[in-house]
Amino acid sequence: MNRVFQTAAGSVIGHDHVRTGKNNHDAWFVQGGFKGDFVALVADGCGSGLHSEVGAKLGVQMLGEAIISSFYDGTGQCLRMNKMLGKGDFELLLRHVRKDVLKTLNNIMSRMVGRKSFTSVANDFFLFTIVGAIILPEVSVFFSLGDGTMIVNGEKISLGPFQDNAPPYLMYGSEFVKTALKETNPDPDALNFTINRILPTEELENFLIGTDGLDYLAAASEENLPGKSEQVGPLSQFWEEDRFFANPDMVRRRLSMINTDFVTLDRQAMCIKRKAGLLFDDTTLIVGRRILVKGET
Repeated sequence: MNRVFQTAAGSVIGHDHVRTGKNNHDAWFVQGGFKGDFVALVADGCGSGLHSEVGAKLGVQMLGEAIISSFYDGTGQCLRMNKMLGKGDFELLLRHVRKDVLKTLNNIMSRMVGRKSFTSVANDFFLFTIVGAIILPEVSVFFSLGDGTMIVNGEKISLGPFQDNAPPYLMYGSEFVKTALKETNPDPDALNFTINRILPTEELENFLIGTDGLDYLAAASEENLPGKSEQVGPLSQFWEEDRFFANPDMVRRRLSMINTDFVTLDRQAMCIKRKAGLLFDDTTLIVGRRILVKGET
C-alpha cells in the first residue's frame, strides 16, 4: 500500500469586509510536484489596505511556483533527490525564494507608482502574511511570515503574537518600502520566513494551515450554525471528515454556511430578527491528511 496525501481548501469573506465594501483579502495555493509531493500556501492581505487581495493572490502564486521550481527542473528531475534536507537547507531555500519574489513585486510596483511612493503602493496593494507547507517524500516543513493558524498532527503551533498587533509582511523586505517595523526591530531575520516545524514525512498524519480568521471559527466551535440546530464543530472536522476531500468546493461551502446571516420574522413582536454569521474576518484554510491507497509498497 502507498501512503499519500489528500488536500482540501476553501475561503470565505469576513463580515467586516462585507460591511465596508472590501473584497476577500485572503488567497491560497496548492500545487503538486512530480513525485506526489506538494506546496501549500495561504496569504492574508493587510485589512487596512485598499486592495490587499492583489498582493495576496500574486504572492502565493509567485511563491508557490518559485518553491516548486527550486526542487525540479523542466523535465521533472528532482534537483535535490539525493540529499536529505534539513532546517538550514529550507532556510536558505526560502531566503532565495523571498528575494526572487520581492524582486518581481518591486518591478510590478515600479509600473504603478506614478505620483505615489513605493510605500504608498505597497500599503494599498501588496502587504500580506504567509503560512505555508512543503511536503516532500522524505521531509515536511511548515513555515510562516506573519500571523495565521498552523496545526500539525493535531497540535496547534503559535504564530506570534507581534508587537502592537502589527505582523511582518513580506513586502516590508523591499528596500523601497518604509515601515516602522524596520526601526523598532532592525534584526533582518524578522522579515525572513520562520521555520515553525520540520519532521519526517512518514510521521506526518494531518495538517491545517490558515489565516487568522480561523480564530473566529475555532471560538465558535460549540455555537450553532445560524438558523440551525447543528453545531459549527471543531477545526479537526476539516481533516477528519471525508466530505471535505470528496468535493473540491466543500470547504468553501462549509465556511459559507457558518458565515451566512439568518433572518426571521418575529410575528409577535412585529419585527425582523437577524443572527449574523460567525466569521468577522476573511477565513481561509488548507488541510491535508495521509491516506492508504492500493499500489506498490
